[in-house]
Amino acid sequence: MLVLGIQIQHQPSACLFEDDKLVWYQEERKTVGKKRVKDFPYWSLINLLKNYKTLDHCILTGYNYSYDLVQMIEGYFDHMSIKIKNPIQFHDRPHHITHAFKSFFDSGFDEARIFVVDGKGSNYKNTFETTSVYHFKKNSVRCLYKRAHSKDNLDLGRFYEAITNHWNFKETEEGKFMGFQSFGIPQNNYKDEYSEDDVKNLNMHLNTAATCQQYFEDKYKELVEKYKFKNMVFTGGTALNVVNNYKLQKHFSDCNLWFDPLCEDVGNCIGAAYMQITNLDRTVKKLENIYLGEKIWRIPNGFKDVKVNDVVKILEEGHVVGLIQGPTEAGPRALGNRSLLLDPTLPDAKDKMNEIKKREKFRPFACSILKDAADDYFDMLNLKDTPFMMHAPQARFLAKDTIPSLVHADNTCRVQTVGPDDNKILFKLLKNFKVPVLMNTSFNLAGKPIASNFDQVMDTFKKSSLKYIYFADFNKLCIKD
Repeated sequence: MLVLGIQIQHQPSACLFEDDKLVWYQEERKTVGKKRVKDFPYWSLINLLKNYKTLDHCILTGYNYSYDLVQMIEGYFDHMSIKIKNPIQFHDRPHHITHAFKSFFDSGFDEARIFVVDGKGSNYKNTFETTSVYHFKKNSVRCLYKRAHSKDNLDLGRFYEAITNHWNFKETEEGKFMGFQSFGIPQNNYKDEYSEDDVKNLNMHLNTAATCQQYFEDKYKELVEKYKFKNMVFTGGTALNVVNNYKLQKHFSDCNLWFDPLCEDVGNCIGAAYMQITNLDRTVKKLENIYLGEKIWRIPNGFKDVKVNDVVKILEEGHVVGLIQGPTEAGPRALGNRSLLLDPTLPDAKDKMNEIKKREKFRPFACSILKDAADDYFDMLNLKDTPFMMHAPQARFLAKDTIPSLVHADNTCRVQTVGPDDNKILFKLLKNFKVPVLMNTSFNLAGKPIASNFDQVMDTFKKSSLKYIYFADFNKLCIKD
């Protein structure tokens, strides 16, 4: 059975399940090389439909049902000579339930509370949903709480979006604000609630930015306290707030917490497919990793033959190295398949990487670290690992002393732990490097999504001062003259 899941409108994406196994996934923003794309994943689907001409089910998800939209998509498949055995369906359920299905089945829990907090969901009470809390078991779903948007009292996701816009960051740049606010000091004088006009009148000061982050964290914690359960799952775009995630992990240390690494709308094509499969009384298998996107199958002749230890030597000489291998990471984080790596012990490491990335100097850098060494450098609390960079733990003295380039203004660092089975090449690089940690940031330039295919990788290479790319699948090194 072949089930095609499609996320339309915001952050379009598509995936294909063969029975209960995910066999293909792609994000339109990475396919076309633009951060902000909408509507329908035309170009991503072209890559899939070269190999599949007959599908059993196609399930769409977005914000609200539209008969005209389904008709348009039916016309698209007719034009592409694709046969769908069953009628195309649009999940006419709330946007948030698709987030919840995706995150619950990927969490591995048999029973859990799902917290969906984002900027905008489906139509609800003459406006739209902003926060939902569900209770999931394998065969039952209950909605415990749902909140509608109000201009006079902004909910968590909408509030964070509003303050991001107020500080002149673009759509999808909430992460920049998270790094920016770390330079301020929370004043703990925030209001009990904020309207849209309140946000517009906030003074543009670092301490105000930090206070806004504190307000978000406190209100989020209040919500979770009210619906606390032994297993809790967090999704929606706000689950990318890794500073808040770490504080939730610390505060609810007696519970099992899971933060969905595909919490943005790009993951909802998978959630829609899960809903279709489970409606057919089938089971789905938990995603073991999120290396799901495009793979580079061939590269030109002329690149230099190298081994992992050769790349380690280049890193120890102080050079930035692009690591390209396997399928592109799903979601916004680089996890060693489309990464830029650098020695974090260098005093000018931030400047070197910022020169290549052409990005703002106030933004923090993430790291990849051997799982067994993580707690030596960072206070990992009760976390066994954080393989998807979903937490920003506090730095210990060893980190501040030996890898200060990775420690942000608030004494945190977004961390990816790496074990031998998580990413074999990245693990080998870390194992053989002089310290068990590397600065790791996404292989792209400012304003662009993570480079996915070979042409995007080489375009980034040409437009930056980067000198080395290691194509690990081929054991080849591309060197700029």
